[in-house]
Amino acid sequence: MRCKELASVITVKDGYLGEQINPAKGAQEIQFFASVGIQGITLSPPRSSRSDNPQQGNDIACTASITLSDSGETIELDGWISWQKKDNGKTDLIGVILSDIQTEEGSGIAFKNSIDYDIGIKPSGKGDSKKYA
Repeated sequence: MRCKELASVITVKDGYLGEQINPAKGAQEIQFFASVGIQGITLSPPRSSRSDNPQQGNDIACTASITLSDSGETIELDGWISWQKKDNGKTDLIGVILSDIQTEEGSGIAFKNSIDYDIGIKPSGKGDSKKYA
């Protein structure tokens, strides 16, 4: 199956991590980038060696390069642009789901150790204390 791929680069300095209920209904348990030590995130075209699949048929494959504030280190994670919230034709929010399956072994663990969030989608009906990004 051929999926959609991001064709350009998007850099975001202000944003948040947390559970997005859906774009229209808002988010919960969020933390802004600065409060979890993220300097910014760059979304770029995906790596060709990915083995994961989209959550929905219209998701757009991307690589999320997350730059940490303290060290300047960048963690590269496979992800999917899953939704947009628009106002008068202008995009206000972009929703990115980080894939459960990563091309770069250990990148999900590095993200968890640095940010204290697990990658992927929170399993439906699970009331565990994990935070997902």
